[in-house]
Amino acid sequence: MGQEKRSLDQANAENMPPIQQRLYSLMEYFGQSKSEFAQYIGTTLNVLNVYYKRQTLSRVLIDKILTKFPEVSPEWLASGEGPMLLENKKERVDVSFLTDATVERIPMSVPGIPCDSFVKVSGFTFEPIICNGDIIGVRQQKFDTIDPAKFYLIITEDGAPMVKRIVAADEEYIYISTGETQIKPFKLAHANVKGLFRIVFVGRAI
Repeated sequence: MGQEKRSLDQANAENMPPIQQRLYSLMEYFGQSKSEFAQYIGTTLNVLNVYYKRQTLSRVLIDKILTKFPEVSPEWLASGEGPMLLENKKERVDVSFLTDATVERIPMSVPGIPCDSFVKVSGFTFEPIICNGDIIGVRQQKFDTIDPAKFYLIITEDGAPMVKRIVAADEEYIYISTGETQIKPFKLAHANVKGLFRIVFVGRAI
């Protein structure tokens, strides 16, 4: 039902009121549903729905959004003027090193799902959700915006890739779930992470 509603929103995006268009653009860019977005910025779906119908956003909601997404332009968020992303925040980390990280990059794109790269999963799975041979779309991730409900592609300093959930992060370490409830998460120092990407798309051949 959630995916159906999101598809309906996408089809009607051009007819949305300005505030709704901007909120929808944020959710599309960061790969989140409305309920995921509301939870992530620290509000409720009911509150978000109220703003969908308004002509302005409150200072409180703007601050919540900018705290979680500092690359978003405050001017664009408040008024719709200018680009969505700040000029000095637009550039993503160069992902060309993924070629050296024993992963196969796939030249492709998926409409409505902006990704830094698409990668073929081979030997670093999180089955049954992400399986060998799947294509994953990934987006660069910061250590201070980890969402424990999401999956991540982690490239270690020695070039080894792994698909994991990250249950927590602090100033020095990320804490990684093995997927086995009886095994405690293990920690990996930020300094030993060459690349950290959130998985925003999973596709497989049928």
